[in-house]
Amino acid sequence: MSFPVAVVDLAKLGFADDRKTVGLGDDAGGVHGSRERACVDGGEFLAGKTFAEALRLVLPLFGQGNIRGASKAVFGGQIGSAVTDQEDAGAHRDGDASPNDAGLGRGILALPLWVGHTGAAMATANQPVQASSGFAAKGGPWVDLGLTLPIFVAYHLGVVTLDVRNATDLVTAPLLDLAEGNREMYLVITGAIGVVFAGVFALAGRGQVFHAGKFLQIALEGAVYAFVMRFAANYVVGHLFAGVAGALPQSIAGAASAGPVGPWAGLIMSMGAGFYEEIAFRVVLFGLGAQALVGRFSQQRFGLLGPSSTPSLTLRSFLMVVGWAVVAAALFSGVHYVGAMGDRFELATFTFRFVLGLALTLIYAARGFAAAVWTHTLYDVWVLVF
Repeated sequence: MSFPVAVVDLAKLGFADDRKTVGLGDDAGGVHGSRERACVDGGEFLAGKTFAEALRLVLPLFGQGNIRGASKAVFGGQIGSAVTDQEDAGAHRDGDASPNDAGLGRGILALPLWVGHTGAAMATANQPVQASSGFAAKGGPWVDLGLTLPIFVAYHLGVVTLDVRNATDLVTAPLLDLAEGNREMYLVITGAIGVVFAGVFALAGRGQVFHAGKFLQIALEGAVYAFVMRFAANYVVGHLFAGVAGALPQSIAGAASAGPVGPWAGLIMSMGAGFYEEIAFRVVLFGLGAQALVGRFSQQRFGLLGPSSTPSLTLRSFLMVVGWAVVAAALFSGVHYVGAMGDRFELATFTFRFVLGLALTLIYAARGFAAAVWTHTLYDVWVLVF
């Protein structure tokens, strides 16, 4: 097999990526350079790459994935100013480019091709990944916002008739100020905001946001989760405090509620808690907090919003997320005892709310924002109205 002539710079293939290689004289960041400045016989160590960029390197990977019977040789990798090796393309078959086939250097380089082999199909970075359909698919942020929009609008149309509002509601007071205290004007502004949001979500979601079947699914899903969540929390607290005299009230769920309210107030406050508390404690506190922790201490990209399933994490990152979920659930439970309208602290009710917080965090991570909002809302309606 003949070798191609040496070249100074090969055309960049495939991925649309703006990261650039590091010169051979630059600091390699602790990653040893490759043998003879290029990939020799599959020894794809990174030449002059910082460790932080190792997992994101894509350009030197081509020639390793799903090549069937090509008549020409394919480059095993290009690093530096010369190509020192070729590999027979006809020998490549599905599954050859697996991250399990070698050590750190080869695993790092093979990982993007392996991911592409199992679903991305070597798509460019600018091409959207199509979300899977069906019950298990997460709808993504626009679909989630569309599914929760009725709860948001109904709460804001109803809360103006009450003397209280949810502590995490930061919208009602500014809207009332905008309406100069006029209730009718407030209702008009709220309705207009709902219509504008519906249009924006519909356009941004490209027609995938508002479907009657999806609303029915999320409502049924939330009802099932609320049922399981309540009885799971009852079971845990009942067993933990079974031997403690006077520790358990007759109804743990009732004791862990906001107190006796009328059906109308209970319905409105349930929607406010379901929407705003999920934004505060699941999206902001847990979601953004976990993303910041993992990014800071594990240098791993992590996010929960989007149509994909929960991302794969290293063991270190996974333990961080679990630990932060425990902290977020404890804060969620504890906030119910703060302020003039806070409940009297009891360990049993605190534990009950803590278990609910963990359950809602799991639902948010696995099923998305809309599922968490509907579960929280329907659970509160069950406790406060019925």
